[in-house]
Amino acid sequence: MYNLLIVEDEELERMALKHIILNNLDDINIIAETGCAEEALELDEKFNPDIIIMDINIIGDDGISVSNIIKGKNSNKIIIVITAHDEFTFAQRAIKTRVDDYLLKPTRPEQIVESIRGSISRLKTKDSEENKFIQGILKGIRAGDYSSVINNLYSYLDIISQNNPKSMEKSLSYFLKSLTRLAFEYDLDITHRVKALDIQSLNKKVFAKNITKIIDLIFQRIFNSSSDLSNVIKKVKMYLDKNIKKSLTLESVAEYANISTYYLSRAFKNELGVNFNRYIIDEKMKLAKDMLENTDMPITRIALELSYREPNYFSKVFKRIVGITPSEYRRRHKKPIMKRSNFIMNGRWYV
Repeated sequence: MYNLLIVEDEELERMALKHIILNNLDDINIIAETGCAEEALELDEKFNPDIIIMDINIIGDDGISVSNIIKGKNSNKIIIVITAHDEFTFAQRAIKTRVDDYLLKPTRPEQIVESIRGSISRLKTKDSEENKFIQGILKGIRAGDYSSVINNLYSYLDIISQNNPKSMEKSLSYFLKSLTRLAFEYDLDITHRVKALDIQSLNKKVFAKNITKIIDLIFQRIFNSSSDLSNVIKKVKMYLDKNIKKSLTLESVAEYANISTYYLSRAFKNELGVNFNRYIIDEKMKLAKDMLENTDMPITRIALELSYREPNYFSKVFKRIVGITPSEYRRRHKKPIMKRSNFIMNGRWYV
């Protein structure tokens, strides 16, 4: 059911519009009517109608000025302008205001019905698009596909951020209820965290950050209640060992494993007994010691080989972990390297 507001100063015209709508459209609820510009703005704020039928000649400001104010607050609001003015300047103003339809009086009933039906189709498309991303989030959580969940979350927030605050609040309430029900499937109660979210003063970045934390908790519960936990960390460890010389970050490895950074950090520590960053550093230092012991490679080159762009920083890290500088370590532990002999040909033999 879609809510409709009629803004028309002529009582007979309002009665005719109501009769046409109620007798031809089952999914429309006429929530209010007025003939005053100021009251129209108040009713829009109070009821947040999906569709507004707006006459241009109303008490106070004209209908196009009122439409412009409403559209400024919510560009997705459907406004159908009706006017007796068959003038280009009015049509121009209506187009600039981005009204959704422009009907000339006398308007046939079928024109009104067709215009409202077209508006309903656009609203259904918008609603289905929002729902598509919500279902994508829920489906991604069940499938353990973290990257698709986050992509759908940001797409969803991009769409609803175009709505007015009341529409955003309504949509977010539905989404959070769906997420809460899903969490219950995994014996996880997130109601207290959901209540802590201030959806009335939505800041998209802050909300995305906070809702991601809640999603991370759900992923953590799913993994902790399955045998996938060890397999995920084993996969991550194999990836790290294979690529240890590269520049590795928690974010890049989490993306590779398709899990959240929050979950990877905690699960890694739980499974291996050491945090992610310390593991990377320790493994790099093992390689550094091997190269210092068994090659003549300059320390600057060793630093670059291990993706340390600043050799001085590499030396500081090495000393902090090993206890001595790379130069001192090489002096103490350098193994002799077999030098090639100068071969002399004596007949068919080298001597």
